[in-house]
Amino acid sequence: MTFEHPYLLAPRLSTLDHLTKGRVACNEVSSYLPSAARNIGMDRQIGHDARYDLAEEYMEVAYNLWEGSWEEGAVLRDKERGIFTDAAKVHPIRHQGEYFKVPGFHLCERSCRTGREAGVQMRRVQIRAMRSFDFPCCTPGSPGRTSLSATPEKGGCGECDH
Repeated sequence: MTFEHPYLLAPRLSTLDHLTKGRVACNEVSSYLPSAARNIGMDRQIGHDARYDLAEEYMEVAYNLWEGSWEEGAVLRDKERGIFTDAAKVHPIRHQGEYFKVPGFHLCERSCRTGREAGVQMRRVQIRAMRSFDFPCCTPGSPGRTSLSATPEKGGCGECDH
């Protein structure tokens, strides 16, 4: 996550979430290798505390894109009128931070599971304490998850047709 912008990663994971019917998982960690920094054109690695400050903001942006951009009911899929989305229910996140500026909205519709599984909503204190970052995508039966509505038998999240 140190070298990837959350605006670019968010739609990739959202797309995979929809294509796999809720069976995508991603564990994001902050890079610590000096060679990784050099390989993307940096002279040196970002300092430890700054990397975790960046990671915290990264997750804030990602969650705002996934959970704050598209309201429930934004997707209409109205073939008769030729309307996919109610534009009034899709909002820019207007993030202005130390590391990221993301004025726009998420490019993908929200997942039906966003924010619903146990352990998904990580707060800043938890992020700093754990030094590990999970996206709101999960694999049914994965270690560390306590309750999921998604099961292979249900074909996805079990709450919608994704």
